[in-house]
Amino acid sequence: MLAAMRPDDPRYTEIPVGDGAAAFDATVECVGVAGPVINPLSCYRHTKRHLTGEAAALWAQSASEDHHRPDGIVDNQHLYWRNEDDMAEGSPFLALERGETLSTPPVLWVQGKPDVVHDYRDLDSNVDVNEPERFAHSYRAAGGHIDLLYVDYAKRMGPASFDPLAGFFRKHLS
Repeated sequence: MLAAMRPDDPRYTEIPVGDGAAAFDATVECVGVAGPVINPLSCYRHTKRHLTGEAAALWAQSASEDHHRPDGIVDNQHLYWRNEDDMAEGSPFLALERGETLSTPPVLWVQGKPDVVHDYRDLDSNVDVNEPERFAHSYRAAGGHIDLLYVDYAKRMGPASFDPLAGFFRKHLS
């Protein structure tokens, strides 16, 4: 999502592709995402809130996959982003909220429900909707087209998610 929104940012274009690279146009025509970490800083803080107490037990029940354990998410965030400043700078969501000039290709966001990891309300925000709806609102306000499709969490890794994504890509890449 970030590469799609910042296609000319030198941080994403500085690695040479090799001979003939000038002939390639890597502009993102559309974006299909499924349960993305669209706001790394918010996700990190949300996860840290659930590391202890009763909330941790409820989270563990809902997020049984290893990469969705709160401690695993926090560790992965540290490995990838290093610190909260990098999380904020590299957040597609916060780039929108900062008013950056961004590209806004068409987006289909498929979101499992319930999903304690990706579909939550950011307690640091004054907006009273979960992150997917909040991002969709901001993306539309920036001039982008985004469809947000909720699917049953247990079915998110099958046709309920894959078929709409395939149709979306056929529509926008044909």
